[in-house]
Amino acid sequence: MKCSRYFLFTLVLPASVAFSSGEGLYLGVNAVQGTIDIAEVVVNNTAYTPSSENTFGGGLSLGYQPSEHVAIDAALDGLNMVNFDGENAPTQSYWFSYLAVKPILHAWKLNAFVSIGAAYVSISQNNSGNTPDTDHSMVRPYGGAGFGINFNPSTEMSFSINRIEDTKTPITFGMISLTYHFVDHYESSGFLAD
Repeated sequence: MKCSRYFLFTLVLPASVAFSSGEGLYLGVNAVQGTIDIAEVVVNNTAYTPSSENTFGGGLSLGYQPSEHVAIDAALDGLNMVNFDGENAPTQSYWFSYLAVKPILHAWKLNAFVSIGAAYVSISQNNSGNTPDTDHSMVRPYGGAGFGINFNPSTEMSFSINRIEDTKTPITFGMISLTYHFVDHYESSGFLAD
């Protein structure tokens, strides 16, 4: 019985990690669909409500995996302009970047992960008329969870739900990332592949 368990373990384990991305750097491109919980903005004593809280955007990600089971993840993403209802209404543009620790669990070609870190959010508000435009930024807690599919040890597509927490304008967004991992490939013999 022990022999059969050992045999199954040796067969299943290499198959489960064969497609996982190993140690090293990775680069990615992101597509983002988000919701920004904006109640209203006030310009010259007039309150404006957003036409829609939903917006889209994209950006780039960069990371480093010190092991197969953890990564340090960073990204820079922008969201499309948010419009407000009303005459002479302002518009807002959002950029955010985050730095997070990402524990990872692998199962064959799939992986699951959570992200915990901090985000830097930059908000630019364009006002109409003679009212000056405003810009402000903040650092807020960031968290996310998702899963990825490894097509091979170098190429991964991941899907995640993320949130930048803020008492006034929290941002919740879904993200699809396509990443390329700079990893060495080894043959089953142990020699470095071409």
